[in-house]
Amino acid sequence: MLVTLSSRGAAIVSIEMSSLRYCDTEQPGGYLGEIAVDPPVGEDGVRVDVVGPGTPAARAGLLPGDVIKEIADQGVYDLRSMQAILSRCRPGQTVSIRVRRGDKDVVLDATLRRPPLKVIRREAGSPLSFEMALASVDDMRLADIRASVEERMSDVKDPMEKELLYLQWLHSEIPDLGMRSENWHVLADTADPRRPETWGESNGNSQADPRRSVRFGLYHERLGLVVIKTYKLTEVPPEIRADPDAPTYHFELGVEIINVGKDTWKVAYELDGPNGLPTEGAWYARKMSNSWGAVGLRDVAVRLGNGPVQLVACPAIVRDKWGAPWKDGSESITALGVDAQYFSVIMLPKKSRAEDSWFDEARPIRVGAVEPNYEFLTNVSCRVHSVPTILQPGETLAHEYTVFAGPKRQELLTAYHLHGLIQYGWFWFVADPMTKLLHLFHNYMVFNYGLAIILLTVIVRLAMLPISRKQALSAQKMQELQPEIKKIQEKYKDLQERNRATQELFRQHNYNPFSGCLV
Repeated sequence: MLVTLSSRGAAIVSIEMSSLRYCDTEQPGGYLGEIAVDPPVGEDGVRVDVVGPGTPAARAGLLPGDVIKEIADQGVYDLRSMQAILSRCRPGQTVSIRVRRGDKDVVLDATLRRPPLKVIRREAGSPLSFEMALASVDDMRLADIRASVEERMSDVKDPMEKELLYLQWLHSEIPDLGMRSENWHVLADTADPRRPETWGESNGNSQADPRRSVRFGLYHERLGLVVIKTYKLTEVPPEIRADPDAPTYHFELGVEIINVGKDTWKVAYELDGPNGLPTEGAWYARKMSNSWGAVGLRDVAVRLGNGPVQLVACPAIVRDKWGAPWKDGSESITALGVDAQYFSVIMLPKKSRAEDSWFDEARPIRVGAVEPNYEFLTNVSCRVHSVPTILQPGETLAHEYTVFAGPKRQELLTAYHLHGLIQYGWFWFVADPMTKLLHLFHNYMVFNYGLAIILLTVIVRLAMLPISRKQALSAQKMQELQPEIKKIQEKYKDLQERNRATQELFRQHNYNPFSGCLV
């Protein structure tokens, strides 16, 4: 996978599947790469912020800091115009790109490819994924700030004003301790997180370099608290890269709060989960659930202890009727994230002991606007508050998560203990073995899902042959009895007498009128 990060909020902009097995079926045109993370307003052209390894942009020789002026001899004025040009191109097409590099113009050739599927993408009006804030520092509590906003929301009737207040609630932070919109330092591998004075300037060129792991740091000098966020990709051995069910669809997320000052603080952090999961085929797609209620295409998934995965329906989150927050108690939170129809992004806390209490509260949240009649497509996420922890000078609060971000393949999910994400509804005992049989045909016999479906249909029809044969014989006997039934109808005008005579006829010929209702 290719993860694009932003130093603003130390958050994830997008996660792309690197395998050509997973491509975006709804984005037209060719793909150059996720190159503009935070384009400035008013700049002529598109500045290249990052160049992902292996992308067409990297193969063409684009560099961070280049400003794209033309693509395929068409002027590029902003990000929207660049996307419009690429949408008219074809995968496999080679296009010329004129860029401004320093004080010179350079022309490069790029061969576009099919757009990869993004398990996480930035959506308009929504925050980035895995943003973080301080939930409490001693008596300064984020919950108190949000409570005052909620009180104002309860008195507001105007939908627009209420939505603005909700956005204020969503992005609230403790005054003078902002983290979501701040530019974090990108730390060098040799940097000491306990010595912020050695970090250098924030938002330098180092964030543009492809890395397997990235550490972000933010220093609250007034409190003497250092916050570190670490993203680390899993290194995949070459021999299993072609295996679609190898457990390689994850990265590690680390959160640290270090007290480098002289005072003692009681601190807790707030961490948002993923958002912007794909909704391919939204106009016809539907998800099944094992519960009574309907679900959306993007729902919040949670697992408590060793229990089953529960889905909190997207429409219920939109209407704020999802229930009470979860917390670590008799059953700790062992999985939390967002589930789409074909892909999921789930946080798995790496607790040293199952009974460890990390979370004071966890809840689903709405992060995107709601379109009428399309509640099931609303962008949702989850949010956790850690248990307040006393940090003496020199002490550290450290939590690590394994974040699964990949397709919902049964064997793959089983490797992460997330097999409960695939739900077949009430008739799972029929759907589950049929699905396994379908995959068996595809993986070991015909290697084509179209042929596998035909073969499964033949098997099902053969299995139901005894019932189908009985139905056919019943229909044939009914046809033979039609003349007798017609005579009874002519002979008996009274309905009760007619029914009695008809039932007697059926008994004489050993015919059950309900025998054809099973198929």
